Amino acid sequence: MAEQNSNYKYRIDKEAVKRFFIDEKPSKESIKAIHLVIKTVIIKHYIKYICREEDLISLCMVKLLEIKPRYDLSFPAYNYAYTACRNEIGNYLNKQRELIVEDILPIQNASVDPVVASLPPEINKFKKYLTGEKEFDVIELTPKEAINLALFCEAHRPSRKVEPPEYLKRHARALSILYRLILKI
Repeated sequence: MAEQNSNYKYRIDKEAVKRFFIDEKPSKESIKAIHLVIKTVIIKHYIKYICREEDLISLCMVKLLEIKPRYDLSFPAYNYAYTACRNEIGNYLNKQRELIVEDILPIQNASVDPVVASLPPEINKFKKYLTGEKEFDVIELTPKEAINLALFCEAHRPSRKVEPPEYLKRHARALSILYRLILKI
């Protein structure tokens, strides 16, 4: 058992994690233990987002304080905190609208549909990024630009056909209503 603990650089005090959920005002030791749990989740599951560590720690602290009253003493506090943090970070990252275009790059290797070759103006300003002609790490997009890019990529990606409900097909303004709803998301 002693050998197993020596493999870890930092030991997480599980009793302090439990006190975080039990005590009305958590001690410094409890907060430190919770920070170690959050960092463990980030390092183990989301290491490529380590540059956002402060944001992710804040996000998890808010979540843990939010779910603190629901903690059940019959379950291990470490597992409760670890799972909550992993889920919260995963959900947060899934909601981020980062456009990943690795599947369509570079354009010389792709078979380009003539419709895609003549891009609409909303998409054309991102053509060099999409084709790999211009490099980038992260591009700041407005929500409308992100939606337009996502819709364009989805419209030109082979996928299973999904039929909208009949009442939506018959509605004259269905397309503009759906687009307005997507922009609000």
